[in-house]
Amino acid sequence: MAQILMEHLSQNSNAESILIVGYDGYIRQVIATALGYAPSEIIGMPLSYFVVPQALETALNQWQNFHQHQPNSSNTSLELYTTATHKDGRSIPVYAKFTPLADRNEFLLIVRNYQEQIRQHERLQIINDIALAISQLDVEQIISVLYERISELMETKHFFMGLYDEQTQCITLRHVYDGDERLPDYTISLSKQSSLSRWVIENRQKLVIQDIEHDYLPVPSENYGTRTKSGVFIPLVVYDQVVGIMSVQSQKTNAFTDEDVAMLESLASPTALAIYNARLYNNLQRQLYQVKALHQLAERITVADDPEKITKVVVATLTDIFEAHFSFIALKKEAEENFHITTSSNERSFEVSLQIITQFLELKTAQIFNQQEISELFDSRTHSLIAAPLISRQSHLGVLVVGSTHPLAFENTHLQLIEIVAAQTAAVLENWHLLMSARATAEKLSAAYHELKELDQLRQELVDNVSHELRSPLSYIRAYVGLMAVGELGEITREQAEALKIIDRKTDNMLRLINDILEVEKIRPETLQRDIEDITKIVQQVHQSAQIAYMTRNVAIVLNIEDKPPEMNIDTLRIEQVLQNLISNAVKFSPDGGTVTITMIRKDNYACISVSDQGEGIPEDKLKRIFERFYRVPGISQEGIGIGLSIVKQIVEAHGGYVTVESTVGKGTTFSVFLPI
Repeated sequence: MAQILMEHLSQNSNAESILIVGYDGYIRQVIATALGYAPSEIIGMPLSYFVVPQALETALNQWQNFHQHQPNSSNTSLELYTTATHKDGRSIPVYAKFTPLADRNEFLLIVRNYQEQIRQHERLQIINDIALAISQLDVEQIISVLYERISELMETKHFFMGLYDEQTQCITLRHVYDGDERLPDYTISLSKQSSLSRWVIENRQKLVIQDIEHDYLPVPSENYGTRTKSGVFIPLVVYDQVVGIMSVQSQKTNAFTDEDVAMLESLASPTALAIYNARLYNNLQRQLYQVKALHQLAERITVADDPEKITKVVVATLTDIFEAHFSFIALKKEAEENFHITTSSNERSFEVSLQIITQFLELKTAQIFNQQEISELFDSRTHSLIAAPLISRQSHLGVLVVGSTHPLAFENTHLQLIEIVAAQTAAVLENWHLLMSARATAEKLSAAYHELKELDQLRQELVDNVSHELRSPLSYIRAYVGLMAVGELGEITREQAEALKIIDRKTDNMLRLINDILEVEKIRPETLQRDIEDITKIVQQVHQSAQIAYMTRNVAIVLNIEDKPPEMNIDTLRIEQVLQNLISNAVKFSPDGGTVTITMIRKDNYACISVSDQGEGIPEDKLKRIFERFYRVPGISQEGIGIGLSIVKQIVEAHGGYVTVESTVGKGTTFSVFLPI
């Protein structure tokens, strides 16, 4: 017997009661305390006396069934869960285990109070429910679940959850219950008043008050509803950041046990994490909405075709994004002291005065204003405001203002948002003004173009007419000079023959001048007769022709082909004309016994053809004018009319290329033609 008792005692050291019970159900011996009774008070009492009536029938049925089928087996035990009555009248959930004692008509009864296990299970269930609420990322749902589940474990007629905003130092009381009434949500500024909530948040410590009249309070208590006598205040801290406070209060003193406080503390961490995650999610959702709204705003104002439409879209969008009381844009009018104002408001009577506008015109960056700073400008309903200047390319176009009826509607993160909107708006308005200016300029240019086109046509007609009028008499002069020179019109003296030669040469020069002038007018990209040609072969042919043409001159003409370019899309006759003009100039300005060098090489995507001479060279200050029509370098041979190089440049540029010149006085000049491959 003693050995059996020792084994059961060692295995059930946390048992509340250990009894010896007869088969008849009466208590015969008390080994350990039982339900608050002294051993002498319950020996001889039936077990049924201690079972609450509601559970008695079920317990008796289990007992009788066990007693009938296993009366003499010590290897089988009866385990049941029921509700017992404590000496103080409390109903206690208990676990009872009946073990038969060998060779005796008695049972060893072990009784445990499992109320704590139930409460622990309930706590775990609450934490699990809150964890499920976290996945919803809804602060309202989180608080609702928390309130409902705590209400199952303790009195919560006086309850609130406070959400703390560190930036604004405000706490918003949510789910405030005062008895059976739920009070409206309420926001208070902790920076302006001392309170128990502020103390708990600042010190990050729980505060348990069992008797508000006699317990020490670190600060005076505040009331929002009925005055209570006891309460528990738990800070909600996550990642070293206070996100709120949870409080349960009662109109009774000593209403909360250590278990209640411990349970509230155990709920604080998951609740804080849930609120923190919900805030992150809500902030992200708000930012995504704002970004989407900004994107849509940018698209809408980009296609707007006048400032009135642009500003209307902007103020309407901002009123929506910020859920604002009003928004307005004031734009400066050029050369005037008044403004163009566009508003969006929840009230038709809202007006913007000049005093309001001038208050914000000096802003350099976006700024938030509180009610005290704007009280003289707006009515008492406007509690906060955010404004940003409209600046584009250092030009101050106006100001953008958004007002709210909420005291702390705008945060520092909103500054960046409104600056983006202001910058977009200013840029679009500036672009619109530039577009209008560009259109006006385009119209002027178009008119000027048509005028120039008409003048060009008149010029072309004039050139054609003048050339025709000049060519005809010159042709007659040249014909008669020819007839006179051969004696068809009578014999002439030697002196007359020489004079006729001079007249013939000058007439030829005049005809060439007219032809050159007409040639310049014809050279344009659209007039080129292009074809795929071998540029190397063209250069070689021009070189051979030049050697024959200038064989009477004591000047060597040398060709160096260093790199052969591929075939190119060019006008052969025009390119030959370019080379002939350059070679002609080089020979003309070369000294007796000098050398003209023609070089061809490929440079990047260009075929480069250079013509160099060893002549007098051109002064550096004259090089920039060398390609002008009819320009001739002073101090150098005055032969020609100064149009050859202009023709060269025009032909090369019509091909998409360019011409360069390098010259050293006393050493010679090099002209280089670059044609795209």
